[in-house]
Amino acid sequence: MKKAILISSVLITVIIGYLYLSTYKTGKVIRVVDGDTFVMQPYFGGNITVRMDCIDAPEHNQEFGSNSKNALSGYILGRKVELTITGHDKYKRSLAMVYLSGTNINLKMVSNGFAWDYRKYCTDERFSQAEKKAKQLHMGLWLNLNAVNPYLFRKFNYN
Repeated sequence: MKKAILISSVLITVIIGYLYLSTYKTGKVIRVVDGDTFVMQPYFGGNITVRMDCIDAPEHNQEFGSNSKNALSGYILGRKVELTITGHDKYKRSLAMVYLSGTNINLKMVSNGFAWDYRKYCTDERFSQAEKKAKQLHMGLWLNLNAVNPYLFRKFNYN
C-alpha cells in the first residue's frame, strides 16, 4: 500500500512538473504592462510575465504607446489565453506566441498596426507581410508616416 502511494505521489509530481515546465501554458491574463508584455496567471504554477514573440510595440513613453497597450488590453485582459513558449529573454520573461480562441494575438497586433514585426528576432514571414499591409492601409501607428521603430526609440532614448 505504501509503495502504491509513493508511486502515485511521484507520478503526480512528474505530471505537475511537466505541466509547469511545458512549452504550452493556459491561463488568465491579469495585467497588461504595455503593447507586447503582460502577466498571466497559469492554471498550474505561479504568475508568469510574458513578452510576446515576433512583435515590438511602442514604448509607454513613445507616441502610440498607450494606444498599443489599450489594444492589447482590449484583446486579452481578463481572458483565458493559450501560450506557445518559444524561449526566455534576458529579463527572464517567457517569450511566447499568444492565442485567444485560436487567433494569434501577436499577429493581430501587427496586422492592426499596434506593433512592428520584430525582425531582429523573428523569421516568420507572416509578421513582415502583416506589417507591410498595415502600413499600406495606414492602420494604427501607421497613420503617422514618420512612426519610429521601438528598437530605434530605445537605442536613442535609453542609452
